[in-house]
Amino acid sequence: MLDVGCGAGIFSIEFMMKNKHLKINHLVLCDIDENALANSFQNIVYYKEMFNLDKITIIKSNLLKDLPFKFKNYFDVVLANMPQTPSKQRIRSKLLIEIGDKHGGLLGIELYCELFEDLTKFTKTEFKTYIL
Repeated sequence: MLDVGCGAGIFSIEFMMKNKHLKINHLVLCDIDENALANSFQNIVYYKEMFNLDKITIIKSNLLKDLPFKFKNYFDVVLANMPQTPSKQRIRSKLLIEIGDKHGGLLGIELYCELFEDLTKFTKTEFKTYIL
């Protein structure tokens, strides 16, 4: 399972709580913010015993751009909870890093559009995507 824009990991935790019947072999959390990654790691480790979870990987990544090649065609569940607030300017994720903006671009969907451009490289043929 991949959680893109994981923040504090709450979306992953909630998903696993609601789907305890699922066996999650590997949870990969990625975010562009190092503080968010530290918080997500603490939260997932705290709740880890409640879930059927074997392995956790935390990756600092600009959407999917920094995911290792070993994750190609790897995920069958993808979670995403990224900024969706419209901005006064068109913003791509690279610019978000530079200015620290927490918006989703001019329409609020640009980060998701960029995510969807690359998503199928990292997912199995049949996969589910959950967006919050």
